[in-house]
Amino acid sequence: MNKVILLFVFTVLYSVSHAQVGDTITIQHDGSTRFFMDGKILTLKDVHRIAAVDRNTKALIKQSKANFDAAQVFGFIGGGLIGWPLGAAAGGGEPAWELAGIGAGLILVAIPFNSAANRHGRAAARAYNEFVRGQALTDTTRRPLHYELAFTPTGVGLRLSF
Repeated sequence: MNKVILLFVFTVLYSVSHAQVGDTITIQHDGSTRFFMDGKILTLKDVHRIAAVDRNTKALIKQSKANFDAAQVFGFIGGGLIGWPLGAAAGGGEPAWELAGIGAGLILVAIPFNSAANRHGRAAARAYNEFVRGQALTDTTRRPLHYELAFTPTGVGLRLSF
């Protein structure tokens, strides 16, 4: 009976020692960058808010936010300049296609800013994950367990240290 209890205790300790930190941000990049936490999709603004708790990630977040804001401004103005002539053409008026060309150019300017925002957002998420994992390792309730098979005077045993 003692062996069963001992096996149960070691199984529980083993599973606890290999538990993954649940508060990390998962990054999926397949053409576009998507962020997840606990199975839920995060926006770049969510990543900025969550990762700002670590002072080391704040510079990355600041750069990401600046690029994100610039991309939003250029994209919004460019979309408006494209939409104005399209609305005029749909309404039967004379469209100013030069505005649509300028709007397309502004949207092209927004693309590198958006890419930079995602790149810095991914870097901030990775830095945040390292911060969270570091906190988990220094937390006394989540200190990693070390175990090894060892020879003892009475035979072979499992040595557990934490």
